[in-house]
Amino acid sequence: MTLTAASPFRLIGFGLGWAVVVGWAGAGPASAADDPLVQAIQAYEDRHYDLAYRYAIEASHKPSPRVETWVLLGELQYLRQELAAAQTTWERALAMDPARTDVRQRLQQLRKELPVEQGLARSDTHPFVIRLAEDQSAVDLTDLRDLLRNVYRLVGQSFDTFPNYPITVIVYTAADFSQMQSAPHRVQGLFDGKIRLPLPAGATATESLQRVLWHEYTHVLVHELTKGRCPIWLNEGLATVEEARVRPFPTQAFRAALSAAGGTPPPAGDGPPPDVVSWGALWQERAYYDPVLTSRYEQAYLIVSYLVRTGGWPQMVRLLRRLGQGTAIQEALRVEYRRDPQELEAEWWSWVRRELGVTRRARG
Repeated sequence: MTLTAASPFRLIGFGLGWAVVVGWAGAGPASAADDPLVQAIQAYEDRHYDLAYRYAIEASHKPSPRVETWVLLGELQYLRQELAAAQTTWERALAMDPARTDVRQRLQQLRKELPVEQGLARSDTHPFVIRLAEDQSAVDLTDLRDLLRNVYRLVGQSFDTFPNYPITVIVYTAADFSQMQSAPHRVQGLFDGKIRLPLPAGATATESLQRVLWHEYTHVLVHELTKGRCPIWLNEGLATVEEARVRPFPTQAFRAALSAAGGTPPPAGDGPPPDVVSWGALWQERAYYDPVLTSRYEQAYLIVSYLVRTGGWPQMVRLLRRLGQGTAIQEALRVEYRRDPQELEAEWWSWVRRELGVTRRARG
């Protein structure tokens, strides 16, 4: 997306990308060359974070900077791991516009991270910036660097995408990770603009770390390709397919749920979400619902497995790029797989029943 200073916009979102929403009249008629905030936004969209930071600093020195200047500058400071500066900048943005609940939520999360991350040391292996506790052993760091080099190359090959901007990886103790993360369900890793993971212990520590990295780094690439516009469960399906390259991904929970449902999703109702849902319902979900979480991950894994088997990775990458251009998921599926999405879904239901050994039963 190319912006000019005449474009009406308002920045929303954090960590997983910015959206530019038409309908805000705060921008003036000057050219983009005269507006460092517009240049900062464009550089941010293009993942040129150092350039975006310089423009955002310049914008902050202009007379009467807009609140979006402080919001974006805080995000860039956050990505540079300048957490105290990000906190000050976001507090300034919130003082200018107390109605910005997105900034308020971001500050709440940042205040949880600050005491945990103040003592972390830095170690780089391009393009990754690694932050970890200084008492982590050298063996831990060597293993992590090797795994990051492999994940960059191998997962990058699937998506034909190799970022050249800094990607922060923060490694916590298990206790610190539990204290920091605010997901409503238990997670083994997290990507929120930075890859966050607890360093596992025990005989299978390296494999566990590799599995989590394959999963979380996939989210980095999906975000890169879709500019943060990927439905939750397509995103998680892609991550679990990559994770399965390290360790087979289970499907028992979805198999049991599909069998109990008679081999097809139940009709939509007003009750809690069922364990098995149609693709349309799946793409519309905007949150993780704990009681059906395991089944959702497994259904997403099976959907993406089928799509990759049907069209290969190049077709999947084209689908993701279409999402990044603003195409709706159903239309992107129609164009890339050259059939009606309902037909494609019906083919998948037939395939998944065969794959899992589930018999379709008529509803009473």
